[in-house]
Amino acid sequence: MKGLLRIIVCLILMLSLYACGNRNNNVAPGVNSSMDNTEAVIDNMALSKETAVCKRVAFEHMYSDVGMEYALISGFDENDNTLWEYTTGQYPATQLDLVNEIGFKDDRYYYTEDGSIIALDTGTGEIVWTNDEYMGAVTDSVMGDDAIYLCGYFGPDFFAVSFDGETICNIRHFNDTHFWASKIELLDMQVLVHLYGGSENGAPAIFSVDLITYDFKLENEG
Repeated sequence: MKGLLRIIVCLILMLSLYACGNRNNNVAPGVNSSMDNTEAVIDNMALSKETAVCKRVAFEHMYSDVGMEYALISGFDENDNTLWEYTTGQYPATQLDLVNEIGFKDDRYYYTEDGSIIALDTGTGEIVWTNDEYMGAVTDSVMGDDAIYLCGYFGPDFFAVSFDGETICNIRHFNDTHFWASKIELLDMQVLVHLYGGSENGAPAIFSVDLITYDFKLENEG
């Protein structure tokens, strides 16, 4: 009889301890805690962001209260959720912008900053490569099939860089008469560069650049 009582008391104590443990953990037997569920949700959100594809890149040209120029570049998925943000360096605002957008192609976004051409990975917003050989303030640019073509107000009059960041051609000035390269056009296998300085009637002089040989010639005196 005493042995049976001992067994019953032990069972009651075990059940009491089990119930207290469940109350302390605030969960029912066989159910994960709310903290575990929250961690799972956070992990899923992180995974979703990592696997999202950038569909759009926005370039916002900005100026600080103390006259500094910079840009905020942001990548967005198909639902317009922000995937990443990238802020350029800041530079004193002058006559010409030192930070300029080039554009989005394949999995890269291209822009210029303080005389350099920079490619960002559209998946992460991180820098893939930087070309420091441009050394000018870009006034216009256009993307071809194999390269990016640019011109600058104070030079270069024509610059070509591959999508891997290699300089293909750098023409500081076409001649000593014409200057202020301000517009560039891509036509088949040539580029036309418009220079608004040096002409007598105010119309731009136009130089053509062959994209196979990179020879150039004056097409229109202006």
